[in-house]
Amino acid sequence: MRPGHVAVILIGEKKDGSVQGVKDADNIQKKVRKEAERIYPGIIWRTRVYEKYDRACVRVEIEYDGDTPHFGGPAWVRRGSETVKASDEMFQRLVVTGRDLLWRPCRIQAGRSSHGLSLL
Repeated sequence: MRPGHVAVILIGEKKDGSVQGVKDADNIQKKVRKEAERIYPGIIWRTRVYEKYDRACVRVEIEYDGDTPHFGGPAWVRRGSETVKASDEMFQRLVVTGRDLLWRPCRIQAGRSSHGLSLL
């Protein structure tokens, strides 16, 4: 994706162009809002209800903001004996570290990588 790009999700329409619609567009919008608010870092999104072939559908638009990757909730880190929500700065360091690990070759020994990470 690139700056200015908007991803679109059409709820109530199928890939083949047929329209089944939704029974409760307001409830769908509430569910979308609930899930979108869990995403970290936050995303720029909007919904709107529209009619197609006399059926209600919901359009979800998500703007590209360059602040990637996104996760289904905040990152958590260990601080001593506690698990705490990572600050924005810590989150960015985790993302950069993770990207570095993805690109570095590693040796696997008895189910663990050479970086000490468990492999599933």
